[in-house]
Amino acid sequence: MEQNPKENPNDWRNLARLLSGEENPKWETSTDDLVGWWTQTANDELGDVLPKAIEYGSADLKIIGFAMSQMIGKPTKVTNEELGVAFYLLGKVARLIGAYADGRSPSDDTWHDIAIYTKMAQFSRAFGHWGDFK
Repeated sequence: MEQNPKENPNDWRNLARLLSGEENPKWETSTDDLVGWWTQTANDELGDVLPKAIEYGSADLKIIGFAMSQMIGKPTKVTNEELGVAFYLLGKVARLIGAYADGRSPSDDTWHDIAIYTKMAQFSRAFGHWGDFK
């Protein structure tokens, strides 16, 4: 895979911007860059998630989602798994806000986890559940 030009300050596409002294240069990218990055990132995430999805299942999501539905109600067509994911996602977003409030940049891992939880919720909506993978 082609190296990300942002990671390579010698990349000719960005050399002029770097030499200009611009604090936050805008990297030149194309739709091909987006497709390549998105596909590679999704494949990498799937490699991380698949063994955990098989090992962990969804019992925790069902329990947390059920508890949330008892407290706040549950809209129709929303699974307990989706509510459980939303609960976990709230914790990750709180971590982001906490980092910003402390004057820090959130970790890449926090953003990674948010992306994973989002895909779990999307899968749950598409298939009506999360977990029980064989």
